[in-house]
Amino acid sequence: MLDILQVEKYCIHFHILVVHAMLKALCTLLSLDASLSCLHRYLIRLFCNGDCSCLFFAHTRILPQQKHNLEHAWSTKRTTEKRRDHMDLEGFERHLKRENLSKATIDSYIKSVRLFYMQGYEMKAESMCKWKEGELKRTKVSTVATRIYAINKYSEYSKIKYRLKCLHVPLPNYVDEIMTIHQFQTLCSALYEDKKYDWHCIIKVLAGTGVRISEAMQISRKDLEIGYKDIIGKGTKARRIFFASGLRKAVLPVMKDGLMIRCSDRQVRTYMHRFAKDYGISKKVMHPHELRAFFARQFYERNKYLRLLQSLMGHSSIKTTMRYLRKPQTGVRRRISRIVNWCD
Repeated sequence: MLDILQVEKYCIHFHILVVHAMLKALCTLLSLDASLSCLHRYLIRLFCNGDCSCLFFAHTRILPQQKHNLEHAWSTKRTTEKRRDHMDLEGFERHLKRENLSKATIDSYIKSVRLFYMQGYEMKAESMCKWKEGELKRTKVSTVATRIYAINKYSEYSKIKYRLKCLHVPLPNYVDEIMTIHQFQTLCSALYEDKKYDWHCIIKVLAGTGVRISEAMQISRKDLEIGYKDIIGKGTKARRIFFASGLRKAVLPVMKDGLMIRCSDRQVRTYMHRFAKDYGISKKVMHPHELRAFFARQFYERNKYLRLLQSLMGHSSIKTTMRYLRKPQTGVRRRISRIVNWCD
């Protein structure tokens, strides 16, 4: 006859293995320290404060020496939850909206602040510096720079004096890969042949006007029939965009009535990645903002009137417009190879 304690012991062993398998990936994804892992927190909640805690530590060989670590993890979790309760993300979001920041920027800042608190840090100088060091070890510098801006914004909102030193990430004079005219024509032709007329119109209009997705959501068939549209762009800046006659001839015969697009930037990106796989186009160039850059490059190749391009793109500074005209890395490499010939 089996001892009841032995049965409970084996059940607990099995339970731990199952929980470990399910949460190991999650702990790794969140970059949590071992003492703060979801597994340890769960085990503490399940056993350290329950009636079977003595049984667990007396009859298992997995964690008897880690009891102190688990108890510390549980107390740390409670502290983290207490800090999280003090987060005022709703008020912070209202503050960012009053500053006329774009929805994408606001979402990015909110996500960064939430992640900061979820990792167990607090808005104090020592803790913020420790967070910055950890982020630099496991995240791209450009991403860390954006998150630092978010944390400093939240410090400003919370009336905390300390600010993290921002990272200066110089913008390279080239890009890894750009959409070519051949890729664009291949995409449009394939969408038309597959009778995906809605997406055929969306891609054509984005590449033919240089508008953002948030701005394209204001465009309807009636606007294309008129030939221009006054839109509200980023930062509530108004500008007029024009639809070329060739664009209108290509789009109007297959365009539906009403608004042209009713989905978010992320949804458009998802569909474009799917089209990249279906039609053999590089995934790196298949995203909505690349179509905006494609418009800028094609326009500048045919007309060097940079001020007009700046107005059409809706940029406050001409330096911002120049960023869209960067050459691909392969072209820069070939140019350098032709110039630096004294080592041949």
